[in-house]
Amino acid sequence: MLGVYFKLVVIANWAIWGARNKFLHEGVVQTSGEIVNFSRLCLQEWKYSNSVLLEKVVKEKDSWSPPMIGRVKVNFDAAFNQSLLQSVSGIVIRNSDGLLMAAGSFPNSHVVSPEMAEALACEQALTLSKDLGFRKIEVEGDALTIISKLRHPFVDRSMFRAIYHNIHVKKYDFEFLSFGHVKRENNNAAHVLARIGRSFSTPKVWIEVGPPEVEEVIRNDRWWENPSA
Repeated sequence: MLGVYFKLVVIANWAIWGARNKFLHEGVVQTSGEIVNFSRLCLQEWKYSNSVLLEKVVKEKDSWSPPMIGRVKVNFDAAFNQSLLQSVSGIVIRNSDGLLMAAGSFPNSHVVSPEMAEALACEQALTLSKDLGFRKIEVEGDALTIISKLRHPFVDRSMFRAIYHNIHVKKYDFEFLSFGHVKRENNNAAHVLARIGRSFSTPKVWIEVGPPEVEEVIRNDRWWENPSA
């Protein structure tokens, strides 16, 4: 219940702030009814993202699997601190041999929810991939809400629509781009990196190497070289 109340407070404050900005910058005056209706749409969006419509949208895989030859797999995850309204994005990029190509840890502030944290992590995963020159990528995460929205786009009226819009725009930077949902244990490398990234105050990027904890997960994920695993 507390989580729902927090969500309602955030939505209401955001709607009022948006109405204020429209008046100051565009001269548009929104009635109280319009603000309430907008808030109701945002709440419906949140309910939708947690409804049974999202169940089994994407078949989960049983283990981490390498991408097709010529592509890289980009796993992302986020560690969210609600009390500080902060998050850390963990991003791990591997090739078809399961070898680490790059990794990144990115701190974010003014993050109001786990969904926003995961959406930011996905956006930063695409940015990092583009900046490093990868043009054929398979993106995976364990946040079903995020992956479902990206695989089945619709008019997003949530407070995070700008982030989703940025992600959709970034699609055109790639020759191939797919989104897939996996279980948390199959996204462990990115999860571990997001967790240990909380100790960094600035963004960190690793090329072909990574923190020892992440390297260990990556070795274990290469199940075809660990038949007894």
